[in-house]
Amino acid sequence: MAPIFDVANLKILLRHFYILTKIRITVFDDSFNEIVSYPPDISPFCTIIRTDKRAMTNCLLCDQKACLKAKKTLKPIIYTCHAGLTEAITPIRIENIVIGYLFFGHISQYPDFYTGWLHISENCRDYSIDTDALMAAFKNTEIFSDDYIIAALQIMETVASYLCVSHLALLKRDSLPLRIDAYISEHLSDDLSSSILCVQFNVSRTKLFHIAEQNYGMGIAEYIRYLRIQNAKNLLQTTSLPINEVASRVGIVDYNYFTKMFKKSVGLTPKDFRKEI
Repeated sequence: MAPIFDVANLKILLRHFYILTKIRITVFDDSFNEIVSYPPDISPFCTIIRTDKRAMTNCLLCDQKACLKAKKTLKPIIYTCHAGLTEAITPIRIENIVIGYLFFGHISQYPDFYTGWLHISENCRDYSIDTDALMAAFKNTEIFSDDYIIAALQIMETVASYLCVSHLALLKRDSLPLRIDAYISEHLSDDLSSSILCVQFNVSRTKLFHIAEQNYGMGIAEYIRYLRIQNAKNLLQTTSLPINEVASRVGIVDYNYFTKMFKKSVGLTPKDFRKEI
C-alpha cells in the first residue's frame, strides 16, 4: 500500500490548525514516518529531551505505540508521553483502512508548573540531559485545560476526515488491501474464511495475514468480526429486524454465539443495545 499525500496543501491546512489552537500538528504515514508538520521544528522541550539517545528512542517508541493503538481501535486517543507531556493522535483512514495519522503534542495538561515539573523531572531523571534547560523549556510550555485539548482533538478528527474527502491523502483504488476490505464489507453474510479469501485474491495465507496486520491493525479473522459487529450495531439502530435476522445478515447464523460475541465487543447484549438506543 502506498498512500499519497499532497504535502504543499497539507502544510497550509496544518498551519491553519496551529493558528486556531496554538498546538503543533504532524502527519505520519502508515509506517510512522513523518510527512509534514507545522511548525516544522519540534519544541525546545523535546529538542532537549532528544539529546539523550535513550530518550530519543523512547520518543519514537511512544509515538509508534500510540499509532498502533489508534490503528487497532480506529479511534483517536489522548495519552501522556514518556517524558510527561500530553499528546494525541487520530487515524487517517479511507473506509476502514488506516493510511496515516494526525498527531499533536508536546503540551502541558498539568494544573500548574510546579505540579508538572515534579512529574517530568521524575520521568526524566535517568536521562543525560541539561535539567536546568529542560525546566526552563517546560516553564515556557503553555498549559491547556482538559476541555481545550478535547476540543482540539475533535478539530483534528475533522481534519483527518477532510484530508480524504479533499484528496489531500489518497490511496490507489486498485490497491489489494482496499479491494479485500471492499469484498469483505460486501459479503459479510457469506462464508469469509481465510481459505476463501486467499482463493478470491490469489494470495497465500501468510500474505493475507500480513495485509490485515499492516492495513487493518489486526488479524484477518478479528477484522471480519469487527466489521460484522459494526454492521450489526447499525442494523440494530436503524431497523426493527429481529435479532436473529440481524445475526444472519452479518454472517453469524448461531444466535447464541452472536449474542456472546456482540456483548464481548460492545459490553451489552444486542437486545440491551437496542433498548439503550
